[in-house]
Amino acid sequence: VQVARVLTECGCHLFAVSNIDEAVGLREAGIQGEILILGYTSVSYARTLWYYDLTQAIVDEHYAKALAEAGLEIKCQFAIDTGMNRIGLNGDSPEDCGRIIRAYYNKLKVIGIFTHLCVADTDNVDCRSFTVEQIGKFKKVVNIISDLRLPYVHCCNSAGGLFYLDKTELFSGIGDVVRLGIILYGLK
Repeated sequence: VQVARVLTECGCHLFAVSNIDEAVGLREAGIQGEILILGYTSVSYARTLWYYDLTQAIVDEHYAKALAEAGLEIKCQFAIDTGMNRIGLNGDSPEDCGRIIRAYYNKLKVIGIFTHLCVADTDNVDCRSFTVEQIGKFKKVVNIISDLRLPYVHCCNSAGGLFYLDKTELFSGIGDVVRLGIILYGLK
């Protein structure tokens, strides 16, 4: 809450948290703006997501379907798995990602997509190549759904913003949001 308050004073109005407890805590402390929950939230909390005007990461198609069946206009952003292999639609199948996002565009309130650059903090040839490959996969999905004009399209975490954001040719057309996390606390 203290960090969010300071960031708000600095003009930040976009926040990302790990779980619903953190998100509700920010709202109850008076934090306004967008709050994206990056982790999974049980569908049993759909009404809480809606009530607090939170944005939920969609971790897969089954989850999107379950949230849509709750019958509430829940804000969400689709996670695209471009190589971390933890959550998200399969970035190796950009057409499927586009189909799924379009299928839920009017059933949920889809406001964005994102991916996570899982080895952007490692400075060796293989990791740099893998990060560029991740950005390329993400860009393919972004291009397929570009007509939706989603307001939040982002792939830069702390390390991505620190080490890759200056490579403007990589990021052309894929958003200008950087999810600063551990770098806020002096780590990279």
